[in-house]
Amino acid sequence: GSGGALAAAASADVSLSDVVVDSCSADGNGGALAVAGGAVVSLSDVVVQNCSALGAAGGALAATGRAALFLSNVVVQNCRADRAAGVWLSGATLSMNSSSISNVVAATGIGGVLVSAGSVASARDSVG
Repeated sequence: GSGGALAAAASADVSLSDVVVDSCSADGNGGALAVAGGAVVSLSDVVVQNCSALGAAGGALAATGRAALFLSNVVVQNCRADRAAGVWLSGATLSMNSSSISNVVAATGIGGVLVSAGSVASARDSVG
């Protein structure tokens, strides 16, 4: 399934702060977190590392179908996926503030952040 540590869907509203998500994997999208169908997930002061979505997209984070993902002071590192080893968006919204994505490797396509059709992404004081 999707979301190795957390899968949020429908009208879910989830906030995580001051946590480390380490060594998660999924055989679907979002090695650590999968957000879909209008769910909202906010991460603050979070480290996501050593996660994978092999055979899928979003080694660390995946957001689809009107979902919203808000990142503040988030570090994504050492993640793997077929596509978008850092963050994958498909019809979703991403806002990154003071966050970084490093040492992510995609087997094919983009390694850091892949913004697909119908998605909106913004970043401020972030490194990707």
